[in-house]
Amino acid sequence: MKFVEGNTFSDNLWKLENKGKAYLFYAKKAQDISIDLSNYKENFDVFAINSKAGIVTKKEMISGGKSIVIPTSDSENILFILKK
Repeated sequence: MKFVEGNTFSDNLWKLENKGKAYLFYAKKAQDISIDLSNYKENFDVFAINSKAGIVTKKEMISGGKSIVIPTSDSENILFILKK
């Protein structure tokens, strides 16, 4: 995975990616997380990681081929998106 250029440590959203295979998002606050999967037709699993409890929960499955917006509601969010 590679750190996405343009992100800084003062940003509210950081992203690591292995394009078309895996994505890791860290959001400091509740906000929508956008991901462009328009070049990838496969399905992806979305996992939420609770950093305080160390629990990983499968949230949903999303389909590629388009841009996706994943809403979040917690003050701190970690999402891992993995190609099936």
